[in-house]
Amino acid sequence: MNLLDNFEFDTIPQWTQWSEWSVCSQTCDRGFQIRTRECEEDTESDTRDGYINRCGQKYDETHTLETRECLLLGNHPYCTYCEDRTFIYGDDVALRTVKNDTDEGNAVLLKNDIDIIRCCGLIAYWEIFATNPGTLKFIVWRSTGEDNSYTVVGTNSVNISDTEVNKIFKFIPDSADRITVIADDLIGWFDGGANIIGYDNCSSTYNASTSNHRDLRPNYCPTQTYRMTLDKEPEDEDVVLWSGTRYIDRVYVMQYTTVENTPPYFNLSRYHKTIPDHSDIDFSIMDFYFNDTDYADWFVLVKPEHDADPYFYYDTFAKSVHVKDQLPHINGRQNYVHEFIVWADDSCYNRVTGTVTITSFNGPPTFPDLPKRISISESKIGALYTFSVNDPSNGPDTITCQYERAIPNSESHKFYIVGKTIYLYSNATLDKDLNPEYEIVISCNDGTDTTVTFLKIEITKEITDSEAPPDFVLIETGVIFAATFIAVVINVGAVYIMMMNSLVITP
Repeated sequence: MNLLDNFEFDTIPQWTQWSEWSVCSQTCDRGFQIRTRECEEDTESDTRDGYINRCGQKYDETHTLETRECLLLGNHPYCTYCEDRTFIYGDDVALRTVKNDTDEGNAVLLKNDIDIIRCCGLIAYWEIFATNPGTLKFIVWRSTGEDNSYTVVGTNSVNISDTEVNKIFKFIPDSADRITVIADDLIGWFDGGANIIGYDNCSSTYNASTSNHRDLRPNYCPTQTYRMTLDKEPEDEDVVLWSGTRYIDRVYVMQYTTVENTPPYFNLSRYHKTIPDHSDIDFSIMDFYFNDTDYADWFVLVKPEHDADPYFYYDTFAKSVHVKDQLPHINGRQNYVHEFIVWADDSCYNRVTGTVTITSFNGPPTFPDLPKRISISESKIGALYTFSVNDPSNGPDTITCQYERAIPNSESHKFYIVGKTIYLYSNATLDKDLNPEYEIVISCNDGTDTTVTFLKIEITKEITDSEAPPDFVLIETGVIFAATFIAVVINVGAVYIMMMNSLVITP
């Protein structure tokens, strides 16, 4: 028997052609592309002894690192978070051949595609090769939306001494001084014309790939490096219209490293506020704000968790919570507890949520014009005094008032209240000699709360004919004119007023 009879002869498995590369994904700072191929079905077979003829190797292939075009697309604002990553065009600073910059100008702006920031975070440190001493100010610029117009986002200043020249200089700002950056920000610096940072010529043979990093970008030398003379040293929030000299043949020996930014936080001195339920619309209840420790960071959005909150709103300008509409009020219910939530996104869309509790309470009855003390003649009977009482709550509620007691307590039986009037019982009398003063305790209830108040009643004496003064009264005066004591006779029918050294008579 022929041994070859045990085998079935088929065609050798074959791959199809590779597909076109897929569209570059727009992921966090770095995209990728993929292409695939398939093993042709009619070339696959099984042998009689159980072996399977399949295509070998992989069916797909991925560009795990970005093409230039893919890199420039990777700027989705919700996704481009800076990692601990160093940005530089070409070789590291230590591998550069450095030349001394002798051109005029005191400021440099890097507008090249490869220099544009493509992530959101913080600049952790700067690294340069210093060729001259002086004060160097690193600057982050942000477009205003107008052509060639940029705002200073933040700056880091450092002094380069003579001993630090012609070597690598690394500047690590304090945590509070790390500048916030977002996608499309630009890097630059100001040195007052000292030409502190050296440069290297752009090499057309530059290849970004290394032994463990395949970089498919073609070589593009920077073509949008600008140098100009500014009238003054840039400060935060300055707006500058950039022009100047454009360079296409040099790479400044500078690199920077980014890290993720610090999430914001919510920290108030108090998280609970109590207000009356009759508070006016737009009444400011409390300050409500978020905190962010990152330099030049800001909140891109601050808003309530529920826009349709029926009772409160958030004033983004004043950073405070206000009454939006009439607060709930039900007779017999003392208070309502409300939860108000606001959230905020920083420039990297890190979200922080703040929650406060607002308690609205029933406004108890008030006595708007009740004096502390009144005077009543001891001959008074019946109705002694009528007071007024208000209910501030939206309603208003029905108020009932009652007489609690009198001070001294032994005299409590003399008084009573009907409506809002204090009465003296018909069998009771007032006598200044026995009790010159009473204190009446009154309580009023609105169906939910009770307010207690006090009214002092001073008893005045009823003057009778027997107690009236005689027709003539002799009054000794002080010294008048030449220190002479005189006697003034006052007729009951006239009133005389002594004023200093004169006598005024009022008929």
